[in-house]
Amino acid sequence: MKATKIIIKVPLVVSKIIVHLYAKTLFLSRIPMAAIAGILLTLCSSTLAQNIFSETFDGYYNGNQNATQLDTGLLVSYGGLLPLWTASGDGAIHAVNQNGLTNYAVMIFDGNPNPNIVTMSNGIAANDAGEVYQVAFVAGPAAYAHTNEAATTNQILEINVLRGDNSVLYQWQQRLGTWPHALVLNPYSFNYVGDGSGPIRLQMTTATPGDVHFSGAIDNLTVTNLGPGVIFSQFSGVNNALTASDPLFSSNALGWERFPGVEWNVLEPTQGNWQQSTLDAYAAQVDTYTAVGVKVLPMLGYGTSFSGGNGGGYYVSAQAVPLWTNYVTKVVSELRAHGVVYFQVWNEAYPNSSFWSGNNISDYFTNVLKPASQVIRSLGGKVVYGGYPSGATTSTGEYISWLDTNSAWGNIDVLDIHYYDASDMSNVYSAAVSRGYSGLGMWQSECGFDQSRYMLPWLYPKALHWGLGQSGLVTNGFKLMWYADWAPNDKSAYGYECNLYSGNNQWHAATLQPLAHLFTTNTIVRYGNVLNNKSLTATYDLTKSIVSFQSGKKIISVIYLNSSDVGSRPSRYSLQLTYPAITSSGQVASVQRIDMSGYSTTPTVSYNSGELVVTTTPVDSSSSPIKSWNDLDGSAYIFYVVITVN
Repeated sequence: MKATKIIIKVPLVVSKIIVHLYAKTLFLSRIPMAAIAGILLTLCSSTLAQNIFSETFDGYYNGNQNATQLDTGLLVSYGGLLPLWTASGDGAIHAVNQNGLTNYAVMIFDGNPNPNIVTMSNGIAANDAGEVYQVAFVAGPAAYAHTNEAATTNQILEINVLRGDNSVLYQWQQRLGTWPHALVLNPYSFNYVGDGSGPIRLQMTTATPGDVHFSGAIDNLTVTNLGPGVIFSQFSGVNNALTASDPLFSSNALGWERFPGVEWNVLEPTQGNWQQSTLDAYAAQVDTYTAVGVKVLPMLGYGTSFSGGNGGGYYVSAQAVPLWTNYVTKVVSELRAHGVVYFQVWNEAYPNSSFWSGNNISDYFTNVLKPASQVIRSLGGKVVYGGYPSGATTSTGEYISWLDTNSAWGNIDVLDIHYYDASDMSNVYSAAVSRGYSGLGMWQSECGFDQSRYMLPWLYPKALHWGLGQSGLVTNGFKLMWYADWAPNDKSAYGYECNLYSGNNQWHAATLQPLAHLFTTNTIVRYGNVLNNKSLTATYDLTKSIVSFQSGKKIISVIYLNSSDVGSRPSRYSLQLTYPAITSSGQVASVQRIDMSGYSTTPTVSYNSGELVVTTTPVDSSSSPIKSWNDLDGSAYIFYVVITVN
């Protein structure tokens, strides 16, 4: 909860591949021992819990080694075999031996008339509905023995994720570039969402058949289950919603509600005077949210007139711990019966602050957090930290130090900070991972509370993109909850124009709803295959950035620029986005530039060397409703480029 204006620092069950190598069906004596080792390395599940499949291609055998590779002198072969894979096309399977022993990389040749196609012989269990899978590998331009077959800028390597009926669940394409006179393999990856149609097979081939060059070399292929996919409403929440009928809930812009209706001093105003009817009424409110698919985060707190300290209600003494745990037990028991899982313990405890009257923060951990954690977990719930606040004298480094000093990492299920940017979320979570707590969630149960309508479309996409890249967040997730839902449309009112609604008018809701509409209810994954001419990268602070996603058939790039990046004449700032995986207009249903208000225009579209190029500027259309937003001061430019594919 806000008392003063905050200073903004602007278990997976893994499908294991089990292969029984029966001598009567697989004549091991006919396969070199190196190939057998390759089989075992390929099929054994990784020690990482989410890993499903690994392939090093070191099981390559029976190849015709007839030359050395152009420029490198490495041994190259054609016509070889790989356990677990079948192949067709001119000279398949081609391979390069990277160390003269058994370290092979497969090379794909754009044969004429028969291009190379290398496909898994059997399916793997990597297609549960709604689960996100990552295919990772290293790849680079390839060559055999002669210059006229070496890769140029024209070739496109293609990897298909095939269903059992050979239809394509997902397709990845990439131009790897001209042969650099050396074998250079760089890391690549893509994510796909399972549809539940059964096991999948991977297929490596070319999207440029018949040009008689090598499309690329590939090695060290893995398939990893990243866990259940994320939809926007699972990531986005709000504080103190007025009603469960808020259209932001029904439009999937919000999926979480946080409000402090179970405060201890309300439920037990004097010691032993328990107000069960008040708790029952709160539980009934929870049911109204549950009925529309919204989850509730209750906040457990604060103290009472009899919980110790100076009587101010923001402290729990050691002597009052049994009274505190009695309150926690009653509330959690009731709300667990209504489907609530996560419980937040206190709010913004900080020495001698509005929400903690003690001068020793260790008392919060000893008397409040740890006893409550024990109760919550014993009743099957999960523990959310009480929101470390951002302010002029606070830092996430201090928060990490507190958790260390008080040995508290193991007492929580969700790390929680308030009013920080996505880079701070990254810092705190990285500290958890380094201490062996990668399964903790990373939330901001309060964020925003700022009049600038740049705030939400700046923070949300960056935090979403960051979180999607952290596989350990599968269990407890990553979330942002805007503070707060509503304030009067009155300049003298607390929170004026800092909330989603200002009176009957949309304020930050006017940027939240268009952003959520881009993703609808589709699972969201990162999309990494967008290039640009302005050296924009994914950053999670206030610096310029581009973050890209795939959601259903949409590829969504969010561009954030400061005025200093654009210069004094923004209309002359020409941004070009290149999509190497989109190689023809037939793949594209539409291309849009969408501003923060949701107003759509059509940018310039072209194809350069067979790759889609979208050209636009930071300047929003003069016809857009955004032109009436008088609060925008020109300090930033935020917009979306959306490619809808067929």
